[in-house]
Amino acid sequence: MSLILKNIKKTTLILSLLTLISCGGRPTGWGVLYINDPDNNLTAGTVLPIYQESEIRNVFTAGIDGSDSLIEIDRWKLSYHEKEADAQAFSAGYMEYADIYAVTKKNGLSIREEADINSERIYKLRQDQTVKIIGRSNTSESIAGHEGYWYIVLTEDGSSGYCFDMNLNIYDRKAVDTAGGNVLDNPLLNEFLSKPFRPEYFREMIRENMIDLARFRSNYGIFVYPEENKVILLTAERNLVFDYKEIIQNNSGRFIFEGTSLQVEVRNENRIAVYYSINKQEHADMMVYIDNMDELIESEIERRDLLFKQLTELGTVSSSAYGRISFGENASFSWSNNKRLIPNVIPESAREGGRILLDYLPGVLLRENYDGVLSFIFDGVPGNGRVNFLFKLSDLGIKLVHAPAGDIEKNIIKRESPSPLIIFMSGAGE
Repeated sequence: MSLILKNIKKTTLILSLLTLISCGGRPTGWGVLYINDPDNNLTAGTVLPIYQESEIRNVFTAGIDGSDSLIEIDRWKLSYHEKEADAQAFSAGYMEYADIYAVTKKNGLSIREEADINSERIYKLRQDQTVKIIGRSNTSESIAGHEGYWYIVLTEDGSSGYCFDMNLNIYDRKAVDTAGGNVLDNPLLNEFLSKPFRPEYFREMIRENMIDLARFRSNYGIFVYPEENKVILLTAERNLVFDYKEIIQNNSGRFIFEGTSLQVEVRNENRIAVYYSINKQEHADMMVYIDNMDELIESEIERRDLLFKQLTELGTVSSSAYGRISFGENASFSWSNNKRLIPNVIPESAREGGRILLDYLPGVLLRENYDGVLSFIFDGVPGNGRVNFLFKLSDLGIKLVHAPAGDIEKNIIKRESPSPLIIFMSGAGE
């Protein structure tokens, strides 16, 4: 209901403004576009009448010359002026910067509030980040032996301020676009557009033969939908959607998805670097192409199914000190006479029964000595009641080595405790 009311209010506002315009209402101010607006076929430097300003939504409602149409534009995309003459004068001076951009040469480059090395730092740029140039200081100065200018820069998320040009690679985007032809014909870009790329740790899992199915998933990666102008980045840590207007390539070779913070650097046909910002924090991920994802996942599932089968066939094992475990169908278990393990290993509220999982893995240094990690999920314990053991199967039974939570990182048992609890249960069933 709130969304419906919000849309009704927005529609009412637009209708009111249209009525105001049709009745000869005057603008409250004038704005000059800093950047192109492909959605409305407007170019940088265009002067627009402003009829409404919303501080809550941080937008201007503007008119389009020669039309009764109204559009909403983020406030940071415009230079606002109370008088049309001032806006026209600013536009005339701004045209020399309309297609000027810059790529940063240094990670952590500061945007400052004023054109002064001692001015307050308001933003940090990452290396190779693209920014829009919207102005420049009138005079040059020398800093660290470099004679240069302070440029006013605008980031893709609306932050603006001054950067000294010593660490900026400034270029004319129109010249780059003209020289580069149609960016969609670029073979490097087509490598990215034509196939999914996965988080780089996928390749590490493959190399170490440790496929963690909780993190090695076919829906994790970066996926492009050119027909929708959409890019989706989904990983264990991220779930982001980038709705871009167009793709351009800057003079450093990086592909810029305009209208978003997304930038992609194609290193080769199987490896890319992805750059983006979240709440003004810059992030960079390495992604790789893997051509046999389904086979790798199927192989790991088969490996675990075989271990489940071996445990089921083992049936019942026992230890005079630590009780009796029966492995049943559908990954179930029953563990009786385990009082010596309560509460230091098994939670006090645990019941005898539960289910087993094989989703954790032994680290590289442990794999030669163990078949895997056996997790007991006890019924009756708040949360999941998980107790983990490294295990080794033999003709005589099963060896269990307790793995405390502190030895586990991202579902991997990294090390064996210095004084581990070791349990051997024979397969005699007694």
